[in-house]
Parts: sequence; C-alpha cells; structure tokens
Amino acid sequence: MKIFSITYKIPVFFLTGLLLNVSSFAQTDNDSLVAKFNRYSTQNWQEKVFVHTDKSFYLTGEVVWFKAYVTDAVFNMPANQSKICYVEIINKDLKQVLQGKVEITGGSGNGSFTLPGFLTSGNYILRAYTNWMKNMGPGYFFEKNITVVNTLKNAGKAANNNDNVSVQFFPEGGQLVNGLQSIVAFNFINKNGAGVNGTGYLLNTNNDTILKFSPSRFGIGKFSFTPQKNTQYKASIILDDGKKATDQLPFAYNEGYVMQVTNTDAAQIKVTVTSTGAAGNNTYLFIHTRNRFKALLQQQLKNGVAEFNIDKKSLEDGITQLTVFNNTRQPVCERLYFKRPSKKLDIDISPAQNSFAERSGVNVSVTTHQQQAIINDADMSVSAFLIDSLQGINEPGILTYLLLTSDLTGHIESPDWYVNNNTAEADEGIDNLMLTHGWRRLKWEDILQNKKPYFKYAAELEGPLVAGRVFDRTTGLAAKNITCYLTVPGQQFKFATDVSNNEGQLLFNIGKFYGNNQLVAQTNNQTDSNYRFDFSSPFYDSFSTNSFTPLMLARQFKEQLENRTINAQAENAYLRDAKQRFNLTAHGDTSVFYGTPDKAYYLDDYTRFTTMDEVMREFVVEVRVRKPTDYNLRVKMPTAPYFFGTPLVLVDGVPVFNVNKVMESDPLKIKKIDIVTHKYYSGPLITDGVISYCSYDGSVGATLLDPNGLVVEYDGLQREREFYSPVYDAPEKLNGRIPDVRNVLYWNPNIKTDAKGHQTISFYTSDVPGKYAVIVQGITANGLAGSAVTTIDVQPK
Repeated sequence: MKIFSITYKIPVFFLTGLLLNVSSFAQTDNDSLVAKFNRYSTQNWQEKVFVHTDKSFYLTGEVVWFKAYVTDAVFNMPANQSKICYVEIINKDLKQVLQGKVEITGGSGNGSFTLPGFLTSGNYILRAYTNWMKNMGPGYFFEKNITVVNTLKNAGKAANNNDNVSVQFFPEGGQLVNGLQSIVAFNFINKNGAGVNGTGYLLNTNNDTILKFSPSRFGIGKFSFTPQKNTQYKASIILDDGKKATDQLPFAYNEGYVMQVTNTDAAQIKVTVTSTGAAGNNTYLFIHTRNRFKALLQQQLKNGVAEFNIDKKSLEDGITQLTVFNNTRQPVCERLYFKRPSKKLDIDISPAQNSFAERSGVNVSVTTHQQQAIINDADMSVSAFLIDSLQGINEPGILTYLLLTSDLTGHIESPDWYVNNNTAEADEGIDNLMLTHGWRRLKWEDILQNKKPYFKYAAELEGPLVAGRVFDRTTGLAAKNITCYLTVPGQQFKFATDVSNNEGQLLFNIGKFYGNNQLVAQTNNQTDSNYRFDFSSPFYDSFSTNSFTPLMLARQFKEQLENRTINAQAENAYLRDAKQRFNLTAHGDTSVFYGTPDKAYYLDDYTRFTTMDEVMREFVVEVRVRKPTDYNLRVKMPTAPYFFGTPLVLVDGVPVFNVNKVMESDPLKIKKIDIVTHKYYSGPLITDGVISYCSYDGSVGATLLDPNGLVVEYDGLQREREFYSPVYDAPEKLNGRIPDVRNVLYWNPNIKTDAKGHQTISFYTSDVPGKYAVIVQGITANGLAGSAVTTIDVQPK
C-alpha cells in the first residue's frame, strides 16, 4: 500500500470540544498530560459505521437491503470525510462471499446484495467499514449476524451441547492488591460468546470456600473480596447443565492501587482510590468520553485512600473512561462508566390502524423530535417485514451501537436491553458490562510517549482510491519514479495519473464510477514499455475474533421454512425482472477530469470526412497537424503560438502515445473532440494541452491500447436498486392472479421528515398473513440517534 503524508482539516467544533473543561489545575505536569491527550485525539481521528438491514433471516435468492450510516467516533455526527463504505458478507470459513462498495453522501448510503444459490445454510457476518477505518483494524468494523438458509443445500446443524465454557475474571481498576478490598467481575461464556448460568466457588490455597457467586444476567456478575498475602485463589464453577470448570484468579500484588466506582445518588458517582505504601502522595483522575477530554482531578491520599465525587451532568452520554494516575503521572487503574442517553432522537411511528387485509394500503405516520423540540433534519431508513419463529425483531438500535457496542471489545448479548431499560437490574447489568468489556479506542502508552499515529490507508475524500504496484518486467523488481496512467474507459470515462514511489506503489484518485467496469493501466509506451502492473483489492482481508454461532433449525420450523421457500421461488419466478431494476439516473457525475473543454467539436455538426487527417486539418483549428515521418500534434495557446510540448491525447479516456494510431483510426466512429488549450495538471502529470476523442459507444479507446498495457475487471460503486412495492389501487390489480408473496412489505433507506418533523410512509400488504414489524432507524445532523418499532397484523382472507 502506498504511504502518504496526509493532512486533514479537523472541524473547529472538534478541537473546541477537546479543549474544554481543563478546569482543575494550572500545574505544568497536569497541563502536559492534557496537552498530550488532546494532541493524540486530534491526530487520531476515527470513524464508525452502523448498518440497518431490512431483516436478519434470508433464503438464497432473496435480496439483502441495507443502509450504512458513517459517523465520527467522538460526537457521533454524520461524517463527511469518507465517501465510500465497503460492505461484505462473510461465512464461517472467513471467506468474503459477497462484497460491495457503497457511495456515501452526507454521512449515509445504501445498497443491496442478491444472495446466490451457491451459499450454504448458516449464520453469516455482515460487516462494513471505510478505507480510513482499516487503519484501526477489523475490531473496529461494524458487524452483525444474519442467517441464510438454502433449502437445496445443507439446512444447518443442531447446536453442539458439548461446547467448552470460558470463565474470565476482571478486577475493578485492573489489578488485585493484597490486603485491599476489591470488586471482581466475571463472565461465564461458551465458545460462541453467549453467557451461561452456573454457580462459582472461590477457593483459597487450602481449597477452603471463601465465598459463592453467580451471574446476574447474560453470564456476567461480580463479587467483593480481599486477597491475602501468600495465598493463591481459584474458582470452581458448576454450570446449570452440570458441566464444571476451574480457573485461577488474577495474580494479587503486594503493593499497588485499586479503585471502586459507586453511584452515590442519582446525581453523582464516587470514585474511591485505595493504595498501599503511598500515603501522602497525590493521585489524579483523568476523565474523558470517546477521546474527548472532560476533567483532570487531584486528591491527596489520606491513610491510603482518596475520593473523587463527579457530577453525572458533567459527563457525556455513553461510555466515559476513568483513569487513575499516580504521583509520577503513570496510569495505575482504569474503569469504564456508562451514562444512559439523556439526548436522543425520539421517533414516534403510528400506523393508521393495527389490522389490515391482504393487498390493502397501509399508512404509517413518522414523527421525529427531541423531547418537545421538533426535529426536521433526521436521516432515516424504514423496513416492514414478517416476524415469525424464523425472523424476530432483533435489529440492533443505532443509538445503542454508537454509544455502547462500538466502543467496547467482545461480543455483547442483547445490547439494547442495557440502554433501553432504566431498572435496578439493568443498572447492575450495565455496570457489570463496563467491568468485563474493555475500551478499545485509546492506548495511554502511545499518548504518554507522544507517539504520532501511523496511517497506512488514506481516507477516500472524493471517491474510490485504486491502489497498485508497477514492476520491471525484466528484473521483476519494483519500479520507482514511473509515471503511470489509469483509465475507466467509456463515454463517461475516468482518468488519473500517479508516479510510483520507491516500492513501486501507486494510488490513483480515479473518481466515482458505477457498476462492473474495466481498468486500463499503462505507462508511456513511447519511452518505457517494459513494465507490468499489479492491483490490490480495496477490501480488507483480516478479520475480527468474533465467533460464528452455529445455525439451529428445529423440526417445528419445517413448515414455516417450506412455506417461505415456496414463496421465495414464486417471487423469483414472477418478479425476477422487477427485483433487478436499478436507478441508472441517480448518479449524475458526467464530468470528465479536465472539466469543461476550451473547445468542443461535435462532428455530426460538420461535413463527415473519411480520414482523421482531414478532420483535424479542416475543422480543429486549435491543433496543428504535422507529419514529417510520424504524425505529431501541437495545441495552440489562447494568446500565443503553439505549445512546444506534446499534448495529452485520449481516446475514450485511454491515453494514446503513438499519435499515428489515432490519425489512422476511423473518424466516423468519433462523436466529439474536446480541446484544452492551456497547460493541464493531473496529479504529477503536466501536459501542454489535452486532445480528447470520444466515440459513440465508448469502445474505440480499447482498440488502440498498447500491448503492454493492462486491462482488468474492476467493480465500481453499487448502483441503487429499486425496491419492488406493488400498488393495488384498481380492482384488476387487487384481483390479479399473480401471487404476491412478499415477506418484506417496505424498504426505504431515504426517509426525511418535513419542517414539522413529520412524514407519512405508505405501502401495500401482500398475500402473506401474519404479524409484521415496522422498524425505523435514524440520525440527525448534530448526532442525535434513535430507533423505533411497531407492529401491524395482516389478516388472512
């Protein structure tokens, strides 16, 4: 991958937000710590992606509809930096079975996949990321589970009841210290990351039982105890299904720090720091939310104890990181704290009625607000789908993902439960979750060492970046300082140039192009034709450690699965064309890289000659044609004689360095000739004008390609597929004999509310009775996120 020195303009609000609340001290050492943190945060800008899919259970042959929301990782506001999102579906063997590039505009974009018949039944992972996010690694990518069933192949296997169980222990603050009371969190999880229930016994060296403990929910819980010197501790676990496990507790140090976070009341939390052998020393508490500095507090250890009281109102919604530093400004303890959102996008969805007949119209009112204030800039997506034993309402909420899931490591069961429930059980659950799942967006060692972040991948600020390398054919070694040309040929061609670095690496900013295309790469074959190209895939080939849950299809699902299969086959038979319609007019970028030419000749406006020599000499007055032995062309400057240097000559976007080929080509195939009469700069390339020939069908350029050039198939951005939604507004349609067996009644990734924060969505039911869920996800321009769900019933005839 080509390495670049990249400079980004960080938004003013971002810098201002990071520098707020340096309120506690003016001491140089403390200010230095804050300055290092702020410097790291501004240099280490990050993004998040959330994907809303139409549902989560599919049969092969069905379409996966999705919308990607791209936000910054601090304020969770729609990000305008990355213009491309990569979406993949990955099987249990970590093979990317489907891949697509989605255009991002204003922080969101949408796409679709048709699930091919070669897929086997199983649980798959849909993941999404930007090119910039590849710098952070696959652990930062969005991932969600989807189920795919192919009734003509493997229908899935029953779950393995002999799965191994992992027992993990997490001392609050990070370590145990002998003689100091500590909270120890734990989780019991199977190999698929799901929590299991059981009872644990804490044993000392003599196998005496110190205490008994059990998880409260999702296999997660905590207990309190005080380790003693010269004593080792282990836990013996007996699961509810009779299985047993044993594990050692973390090592306890003779000296060190422990911390404990408690809710003093509804308004405050208390952070208690206890230490051995540090009486009288200062201790510091550094507080930040999503890499945004909040406060730096100082207390003196009295009798080995320091207490910090924090007003909850001073904290941001979501996860706050609390880090304890000792008197030498080294981090010694760390803890996460979660504050439920007080600011969010409230979405009200109300169907006109709760029950509908088959093939009847449905009107659903959508209203957006924040408490009592109207919200009229929400960017939303809506899906209405059948729910049954195979498909439940398990779409994760965008708010939960942005504030909770995206900032933690590891698998989290039912994350919405933690955020949406304001009960004592949920409070305990979220606190246990903070103790057992680590923060993943910051490393203190990098901050304290003033380590400048290293970015291998550039943000795609305009369109896809095409990466490759150029090699010397003779030696096989990387070729440096070679000017290379890349074209997406056609009527609306794209063109870019680059010069290889010392490793032969290239990066072309080719612009946006759509659908399956060819890339044409070459060097100047008049001077350097002995080179070959190698292009790399823009998709990331490493994966997170998240596990795949085995697919379980119980026998009682057989009838529902058979019905869905028959319906899917009928839908594909009757609606194959309707499901393959793409909006070809949605992408209006028809400009070429040189912009508006200084002169354009539409040859149909002139007498058509049979040789290009006649065309150029008779009509194109801005170009001088000479042929001492070989043809040469020179472009006339606007207010001076002709340029001395050669112009860039293109045919359908393909550079042609042997002008004889152009002059010997058939002019009757050329529709237009563009002339640029000034020096033109394209990346590292400087040319004395441009002569661009455009054919009627965009195919002539490929016929003039140098034999040493490379032509490769390359997928551009996805074209937007039209969602099929029939309208039964006439008796002949209502009584039509073609079955309507849709289980997804509605999908719209581009819902906007009006000035009053209101919108009405309308669709028709199908011939499939049952209960349907209507789910709305959305986010505002200032980062307020929210989701809502309601249900409707479709009654059988």
